[in-house]
Amino acid sequence: MKFVFCGDKDIAVLCLEELVNQGKEISAVFALPSEYWSQISKEGQKNDWYQSLEQFAKSKNIPTYTPKNINDKEYVDIIKKLEPDVLFSISWDQMINDSILEIPKIGAFNIHDSLLPENRGHAPLNWSLIKGYTTTGVSMHKMTRKADQGRIVKQQQVPILFTDSANNLYKKLVKAQFSVFKSFLEDVLQDSITEFEQNHGMSTYGRRRKPLDGIIDWNQSGFDIYNFIRALGKPYPGAFTYFRGKKIFIWSALLYENHSEQRSPGTIIECILPNTIRVQCSRGSILLTSVQLENEIEMVSSEFLNALEIKIGEAFTQNNLEDTKAKTNDMNIWRHMKFYQERLTARVRNEESALDCEIQCYEILKPLLKPHMRLLDAGCATGYYYRTLEPLGIDYYGIDSCPEFIVAGQKEIHRYGLSPKKLRIMDMEDITGEKYDCVIAINSLLYCSNYHVALDRLLNATSKYLLIRTLLGDSTIYRYEEDGYLDENYNHLKAHFNIYSISEVSEFISERGFKVSHIIDHHTKDKPEMVIGKIHPWRILICEREQSV
Repeated sequence: MKFVFCGDKDIAVLCLEELVNQGKEISAVFALPSEYWSQISKEGQKNDWYQSLEQFAKSKNIPTYTPKNINDKEYVDIIKKLEPDVLFSISWDQMINDSILEIPKIGAFNIHDSLLPENRGHAPLNWSLIKGYTTTGVSMHKMTRKADQGRIVKQQQVPILFTDSANNLYKKLVKAQFSVFKSFLEDVLQDSITEFEQNHGMSTYGRRRKPLDGIIDWNQSGFDIYNFIRALGKPYPGAFTYFRGKKIFIWSALLYENHSEQRSPGTIIECILPNTIRVQCSRGSILLTSVQLENEIEMVSSEFLNALEIKIGEAFTQNNLEDTKAKTNDMNIWRHMKFYQERLTARVRNEESALDCEIQCYEILKPLLKPHMRLLDAGCATGYYYRTLEPLGIDYYGIDSCPEFIVAGQKEIHRYGLSPKKLRIMDMEDITGEKYDCVIAINSLLYCSNYHVALDRLLNATSKYLLIRTLLGDSTIYRYEEDGYLDENYNHLKAHFNIYSISEVSEFISERGFKVSHIIDHHTKDKPEMVIGKIHPWRILICEREQSV
């Protein structure tokens, strides 16, 4: 039996070593390029848990490749010639296309760090801690063109203690992964593989996390902040905040009594010698035990207290007040479109005519909605859609990830009798626990790095109807390109302009209990149009929940 092995990090080395020790025929190993890991390791964050699969495979004289994209024809042809029986993907960081998945005679199998279908997608270890799970696990599944959606062949639960750090949980998961791998390998060799379908309707998704996502929101509860800090501890980039304009990492903390005091969230309310600082949260407080000023060494709280002569009543903040205006490499590029902000403000003032998509949105929703139904406008910009929806008498709410758009809208929305609080700064991917009769996402999903998490959140928030207008085609095309509307000095920044497969998106929605209908776009007649030099195949979907929740 012939194996092809794709992977990296220490778990991949363990699993490959098991194949070597059993004397199996390993036709090829595909590892991540060494420059990928050397770049990450400059921050010193992943050295503790990274072992080079490339080095190990070469030491065993196994043909080894380090592709920047394993789906390039060169590597597809190599795998075809090898005619493997099984392909393993162990901590592999690249999507593998059907052109490769169809080659192994028995199949291609991947290990994922969650009990699928929970926490599909990115960073499942971190998300399980952030969400406060008490149990997680690992799943070996057959790989399909849809990531993490194949049939399960092995699973193993892993308990999460309240005191577990990210590093502790990582070590537990490595042991569980290795156990599942050995057990499944035995099934493969004995031709006794058993599979079962995932319950796709119960799936949840985790979005890709970036170091910038580590900012602590002191307006959360002490319980949530404690989970957030331990989820991002070493070897991950770390949870951080700002103090006196300087960035500070919080590497470890303890949850204090979950009661409220009359202090603003983020305020230092007690210095408990010899080694802790107590900080107020929206509910309860936490004790900081290990901190690190950016570009300085890690220190216990007592060293931090003495070094900075901290006083009770000072506060941690969510931004660097001394540097906020100077930043140019901003992930939210929409704030760098002055002329576009002006147009959005003109629209909410009703100084510009309603757009075709606005009018069609109203026409679609008019027979469906009744007065006082709650509607969420996801990606609302300045909330200008309300000018067209106002005759429906709905209870309108809007969210957008661009602060400048929301602030501009909050200043103008009063002209419709709405409170500024109806508009909030929020990413679609961060919607949790909210319910609306209707959700609309007009021209906003295409800007997500991937639709899965955002659309999953929108569907969970919808009790009756979800209306989507986005770019949909025969296949998915990910585009991350410069935006032609950016202000001078910011035109180097990039944004997503993704086209998603209409069949995949429709299936994704249907699996979650919705009936999906395609409506012809009045503006484009469903024919692609050119916008800022890019093809935009606009499509409209109306999704109705089949069973009300």
